[in-house]
Amino acid sequence: MAVYDVTPRAAAPPPTATSTAAPGPRVLGAVAPHGGGAVTVAPGGTVRLDLDLVDETGGALTVAALPRAPVIGWYLPVDAHAHRRQYEARVAVVFEETFPDRRPRAPLASVAGEPGSVLYSAPAGASGEVVVRAVTAAADCPGGGGGTDRYAAAAWDGPCSAEFTITVVPAVSIAAVSPAVGEGSAAQFTVSRTGGTASALTVAVSVSETGSTFSGPPPASVAIAAGASATALDVATVDDEVREDDSVVTATLTAPAGYVAGRSGSATVTVEDDETLPSTVLRYDAYDTTGAVTQPGSYAFLMPGDGDSMSVANTYEQLRAESTLLRLSVTDASGVSRVAFYDGVRTGDILEWRQADDCFVRYVVNSATPDAAEQQHKELAVGWLTYAYSGCSGAIPNDTAYVFQWSPSTIRFPDMTVPVRHGPWLLTPRSWGGVSEQPQRLGPAAVTAGSHEESHDPAAVRAHPLWREPRVPDGWTLVSASVGWEGQNGINTLYANERGYLALQVQITFLEWTRQWPPSANRITEVRLVDGRVAFVQYGAPGQRFATTTVRIFDDESGVEYLLFGLDPKLSGTSPDALVEIARSLLERPDGSGAR
Repeated sequence: MAVYDVTPRAAAPPPTATSTAAPGPRVLGAVAPHGGGAVTVAPGGTVRLDLDLVDETGGALTVAALPRAPVIGWYLPVDAHAHRRQYEARVAVVFEETFPDRRPRAPLASVAGEPGSVLYSAPAGASGEVVVRAVTAAADCPGGGGGTDRYAAAAWDGPCSAEFTITVVPAVSIAAVSPAVGEGSAAQFTVSRTGGTASALTVAVSVSETGSTFSGPPPASVAIAAGASATALDVATVDDEVREDDSVVTATLTAPAGYVAGRSGSATVTVEDDETLPSTVLRYDAYDTTGAVTQPGSYAFLMPGDGDSMSVANTYEQLRAESTLLRLSVTDASGVSRVAFYDGVRTGDILEWRQADDCFVRYVVNSATPDAAEQQHKELAVGWLTYAYSGCSGAIPNDTAYVFQWSPSTIRFPDMTVPVRHGPWLLTPRSWGGVSEQPQRLGPAAVTAGSHEESHDPAAVRAHPLWREPRVPDGWTLVSASVGWEGQNGINTLYANERGYLALQVQITFLEWTRQWPPSANRITEVRLVDGRVAFVQYGAPGQRFATTTVRIFDDESGVEYLLFGLDPKLSGTSPDALVEIARSLLERPDGSGAR
């Protein structure tokens, strides 16, 4: 990257007009940037270049009144005046640039409705000096009035031109290798420079954190070796046993002499705490249908009402799908204060409300407020993840004993013998003969683009709004891609391993209805949460070496389902973790900066 120091040079005052040609615009000199003072443009940044203009009779001429837009030129070598294109005399103002490396670029752009101005965008990685000139085709200017030698040396000086000299300044920048790491892993950054690399360069770095994750003093500087344009900055973190908020590590550069800080002079990495809330069972025995929750052992689920109001969920169906707020007395049914426990609850924690094995709901905590020490109850904003429904329906009794299981164990088939709904999937054991939920439409349709028409054209596949490329092992290649297969609005891709065998299948679709999905009788089906999204995985039982692994993830916000089949031995077997990591790469933003 580079930074440009722009210094406009004003031309001499205009002489008295002697031409009898029709009046036209004339460049007096440079007005901006900043009234002729120096200005710094960040790497990749843009600066506006404005001109001082008059007409041939000496009267003021506003830029908006110019009859024609400027002609935007290209970079030309400084000694190539004789080879410049000849523009017609009717052109009002001509801008051109010169650049010593002779590489053609066009970073100038017109300003809509203002022909006396242009925008200059500083190219990344440029070096040397750029000169931007403006010249008028007025009749009494050298080369003007219909003359042909408009680019003679005299045309670039005097009352008909203005010049902007832009000097390149090398820059140093920093970027995070990954937006987040687990505690105990290093927060990694890359420090880079533009310009020459003949000598080593030391760059001062200031590293700070919001928590207490450093395992020792962080580096105060890094050295970029001679011949190199970048180096690594690693900040070591400690993996403690303290449950705490995630810590944000920020690294900020101080540009050395002769350099400036680039656009990314600072970068951050989130160090995620890996301590979970301990598995804990709390008992409550009174469902408060008023929602006040003032008595020990009482609780209530609330759901959105009219306007901004909240109302108590009075049925199991409302408890499962509509509740967004949980109020719990800070004293449980045994009369024990749980203030300290509830103060440790964090966003992302999982709790399960349970009446029986065939009647429970699992929730994720979206926020926890206020502090339990200041209230008779704790309020938790929650969202449902999973529920078993076959053992309860209708009104909720207010005098039944209930259990709240914090950090509950994983739901796994074939251990689970009753049907459950997990996100959009209805997981019903093959041997089940009781009541089952029917497919339902998943709220307002999120499908706004894409096509159900089948096509194997690579251009059509890559143009689909759901096109994603997963992060696969080295040597793996895309061998097939299609859209609209089997009438689906989505993409279907196949990847081969380094030996040419099929290794991975990826299907990404808009999901409009809940789906019945009977767990396999000879594979393990496990309910999960992946990067805050509901998911389930299927993998081989102990002893099954080459069982196909499956991962399904649903993004509720976009209505998109990600389905991956692991066919390669690296992905199949008795663990789905490798395939889950590939699935997570599909959830990243296009720039790789984190989850979408």
